[in-house]
This record gives sequence, C-alpha cells and structure tokens, in this order.
Amino acid sequence: MTFRTHTVTNLLVGELFVYSTNLVKTPAEMILFFTILIFAGLLPDVDEEKSVMSQSLPFFIARIFSSMNHRGFTHNIFGFLAATVFFGIGISYVVPQYAEVGTVAFIIGYLSHIIIGDATTYRGIEFIPGWTWRIPVFGHFLVGSKKEDKIYRFLVGVQFGAIGLAIMP
Repeated sequence: MTFRTHTVTNLLVGELFVYSTNLVKTPAEMILFFTILIFAGLLPDVDEEKSVMSQSLPFFIARIFSSMNHRGFTHNIFGFLAATVFFGIGISYVVPQYAEVGTVAFIIGYLSHIIIGDATTYRGIEFIPGWTWRIPVFGHFLVGSKKEDKIYRFLVGVQFGAIGLAIMP
C-alpha cells in the first residue's frame, strides 16, 4: 500500500479500537495514541528507500534499513517483536504514565500496516519467514494501482462516515 492508504487504514483501525475500549481517556492520551499509531503504521516501510518514513529518519538510520530487502525483516514477526520491545522500553522510560496507551497504539499501528495493509496486496508478506501470507480483504491488488486508489477513496468515505456517526447526538 502507499503512504496515504496505510495512513487512512491505520486511522480507521485506531478509531475502532478507541471507540470500543476504555483505554484512551484524556485528550492528551488521544493525541499520543494517534500520533504513535500513525508513526508505527508507517515504520515497517523504513526498508523502502523512497518511503515517507525512510525520508524522515536521520540519514544513518534510514541507510541501515534501506539496505534490507523491502518487506523483509521489518515486515515479519521478528521485526515486529524487536520494534515493539524497543519502543515499549523507550516509552516506558520517557513518559511512563503513557506507556500502556503508547505501546498499544504502536502494536495496533504496526500490525495494521502489515496485516491489513501489505498482506492484502498481490505480493503479500512473509510474517513468518518462509510462509508468504496473502489476505484477500479487498482482493489482491498492486501497490499504486487504480484498484488501490479506489480502496483509498472508499476508506476515506468510511472515515468521514465514522466521524459523522461519532459527532451525531
């Protein structure tokens, strides 16, 4: 998926989570949750040299990850677990009062990218190395294709519908 489709997908999954649970209680937690959710939802593509995440990180970090195969380590269970542990420890140290909200947002964003995002494309992912995983949620599609553009437009419509339902009395 492209940057914009990943972002809209992650926001929808995050909204469903926030709406259906009681984890996020304050405006500060809401801002933190969605900021981390979007960051984590784009992080797996750090291994793609031209991705928004790769272009946003310091040169030396982006260079390390862009030397890996796209949809390799950052898109499998080991990359997910390593990133989650690293991030969980970091947020627990920096802002311990928000560690639970931040870590949950990170997990949801990262997994949404992989499972709802890239696993639905024609290429799929190897979440468990050696096993290609393709989930036909939208039917398989090529990244950047007209079909992905239609999926993006549909998800934006759902996004506005969800916002409308949330603000209705």
